[in-house]
Amino acid sequence: MAMFISLIGIAIVIIIAIRNMRSSRDTFLNRTAYLTEKTGAVKCHHCEAIMKRQKHGQHCPNCRCWV
Repeated sequence: MAMFISLIGIAIVIIIAIRNMRSSRDTFLNRTAYLTEKTGAVKCHHCEAIMKRQKHGQHCPNCRCWV
């Protein structure tokens, strides 16, 4: 009985580890999400352009709207 419970516990830990690896890999392979997360890039609300060096409160170079 104790062995059965330990096997169930190990299976749950493996499932959780696989889910965490999958979500981090998706972020790493998705270039847009990776740039936004690592460089602090800002996304324009109007034209959806991603600007790496812009800060909040500046104009978007594409559509001239406030970011």
